[in-house]
Amino acid sequence: MDWYTCNSRTFPWRDPESTLFEKVITEVLLQRTKAETVSAIYSSFFSKFSDWVQLEQATIEDIQAVIK
Repeated sequence: MDWYTCNSRTFPWRDPESTLFEKVITEVLLQRTKAETVSAIYSSFFSKFSDWVQLEQATIEDIQAVIK
């Protein structure tokens, strides 16, 4: 625990108030790229797609525009 306290990185998805939607999508993104990259797009992604319905209604181009 001491090591984690001194060396851990702070990422937005570690916030205890993040939603299940945010956690699941972040987990998928983390499987595809580095944590620093996901962190850089985290707020813009979840501002544009705040729930499953918005993400489902988005086009591939809409999603790619946010994650590139």
